[in-house]
Amino acid sequence: YRMIPDLKLYNPGASILVMVDQSTPDLEKKVRERGISFYMGKPVDRGLLKQILDHLCLFHQGYGDWKKVEY
Repeated sequence: YRMIPDLKLYNPGASILVMVDQSTPDLEKKVRERGISFYMGKPVDRGLLKQILDHLCLFHQGYGDWKKVEY
């Protein structure tokens, strides 16, 4: 989570998807406070991951609003 501000500095409009091996409420809170787009713990649901990535692609092409999508 420490590199999120650097990523945002390099590309302020980037959507950041964070996947963690061992999720804890404290880690999730720290990561979400950094302004990420999505947070996922393992095991990763491949179908859900594909939906999120497809939606982010459409969003960055100007065809959607990720904040209106529920997963």
